[in-house]
Amino acid sequence: MTPPITVQARVSLSFACVLIHMTCVPLLAAQSGTASAPPPVRALGVGAGISYFDLSGIGSTTVFSVRAELEARRWLVLEASVGAIRPNEQFMQQRTYVLPDVQMQLQLPGESLRPYLGIGVGAMLGTQSPRVRPSASGAAGFRLLVPGTRIDVRPELRVRYIGRSNGVTADWTLGVAYRL
Repeated sequence: MTPPITVQARVSLSFACVLIHMTCVPLLAAQSGTASAPPPVRALGVGAGISYFDLSGIGSTTVFSVRAELEARRWLVLEASVGAIRPNEQFMQQRTYVLPDVQMQLQLPGESLRPYLGIGVGAMLGTQSPRVRPSASGAAGFRLLVPGTRIDVRPELRVRYIGRSNGVTADWTLGVAYRL
């Protein structure tokens, strides 16, 4: 009988695949020409998906997020986000956690497709507990502009390490954002 795959193993394998994809695809599909630089992009977005967790127990749950971003340079995006999860933990305890986060993301400049990698810091706040747990996060994804609109579609993997409890979450989300 094959032993079950742990959440950490799934997260590591998934993150490695995304990183390889994010590195190879832009190199193979490099854009040619020298287009003039567009003005900095500001956007507001929402996302939802599935969060795999290893907190006080392991499993998966739904994750929701709200994000605001500022493109400081064509290749540098500053993002603030707030996510929420409600996992069933050990002893069938269901708690709601709020996950504020700020990230610095390096993106490959492009017109309609902009892959990115990000790192950030944040916290995990339990609604039933006054405890605040610091967190560190890494993200990989891309921004895809819907032609003829100001709307971006955003698939992303965001992995969080939760300090003090040595917990981990891996959020696979699909979001939409409106460019202001």
